[in-house]
Amino acid sequence: METYPIKFFLLNKNELVYEVLIRGEEPASTVLELRKQINKLTPIIPTSDICESGIEPDVDISGASTSLSELLSRVKTLEDKFDANLFERTRALCNHLYHRIKRLDGSDSKYADKIKSLTKHITALSAKLDTINKSANPTSCEPVAGVVHSIASSDVPPNVSIHCDRSHISDLQKLKYNGKSCVHAFIQRVREYSTARNIASSKLLAYATEIFTGDALHWYRSIRTSVSTWEELVAVLVQDFSHFDYDYRLLSEIRQRTQGDTETITIYFAKMKELFSRLSKDISEQEKLEILLHNIRPCYASVLASNSSTINSIDSLKTICRNFERIQSLTSQFKEPPRITGETLAPDLAFSKFNEPNLNKPKFYNQHRYNNKYNNNSDSNSSYTKTNFKNQHFNNNSYNINKKSNTNVAAITQPSVSNIKTVFCPRCRNSDHPLSQCKANRYPICFKCGTKDVKYPNCPNCHSKSNSKN
Repeated sequence: METYPIKFFLLNKNELVYEVLIRGEEPASTVLELRKQINKLTPIIPTSDICESGIEPDVDISGASTSLSELLSRVKTLEDKFDANLFERTRALCNHLYHRIKRLDGSDSKYADKIKSLTKHITALSAKLDTINKSANPTSCEPVAGVVHSIASSDVPPNVSIHCDRSHISDLQKLKYNGKSCVHAFIQRVREYSTARNIASSKLLAYATEIFTGDALHWYRSIRTSVSTWEELVAVLVQDFSHFDYDYRLLSEIRQRTQGDTETITIYFAKMKELFSRLSKDISEQEKLEILLHNIRPCYASVLASNSSTINSIDSLKTICRNFERIQSLTSQFKEPPRITGETLAPDLAFSKFNEPNLNKPKFYNQHRYNNKYNNNSDSNSSYTKTNFKNQHFNNNSYNINKKSNTNVAAITQPSVSNIKTVFCPRCRNSDHPLSQCKANRYPICFKCGTKDVKYPNCPNCHSKSNSKN
């Protein structure tokens, strides 16, 4: 059992919000929901396991100061008139503040004085609470001599020396069995909890009336005189509350328990191992391996087929599947190389489709543009040849190709690979980058001849040439 325990159900809303926050969950809006949250979280994350709150120091110290003011008010009320319920609530608040102040970082000079002041006040109020309790209950347990009530100098809290057997009840009350849930899961949980809290089996038997509820409590009262140890009680409990064909039905469930679509191989194997452990008669390792091979998801089929000779145990199967999941995770995160922008520091080393040679294209890869029905270069039975194409005239009212233009067309139909430019910037008239990567100033330009301060439709050079041709 942890020292300086906190009875969370006796705390106010502000303290409950803090206890939920430091355990990594979003606090609920009502006290009832906060109590449900803390009841669920404290078995998983005990108070003694939390060394830092993770809250900003200013906010944390402010909250602790508010709670300390409330504690001071309650202690004054108890000095005037003792009330057992108020004392329990005050002690819970004092214990809460002890752990809260202990998590503050006193090494920071900015907050060192405030933390020392809080520590001094909580020490004095804790000692005053002990005095009030001793005056109201003279026969209560006395602390061991030599215990120093100092939070700053010792990790031992003021009431750590109080040892009452009833202190186990608050822990065991979390273990409830009403006779309707799975008895094997309950026994496993009791075994784990008693080991973690260092609770002897004799204590478990003594507090059985605190554990059993409903029909299970009536059952316990009927067999209480026939058992003398917790182990005997467990044997009778399994006999009376477990199904007579439990192993048969559980084995059938195990064979049908396939891996979920969002369940990793590690979690699936862990749950299957727990299912195997609940069988009263253990099955062979080979049979377990066979069940797992049949029930894991089909996505592992390819990797299992290529490693079939190495799968001889559950551990080897788990390793192969985990490696597959790791590779799948890496593959899903792959991204194509980024595009070259004006902010790229090393554009010459970046990937660009314009700079990559296409080795799959033939030597004269532009020749196919003119191998249409008007320009068939085959040697046999061709109705149109290059010569015919040169001399052919197309009269289409607004478009007429004369002999001079035919010469230009013929020259184009036989391009040279050395003259083909895959990259060209019409603004800079350079071939080392495309227009999209041009860093030159933006100004009007004729993209055909390169004349500045004029656009192509208004370019006198280009249109004068075209007029002369006509």
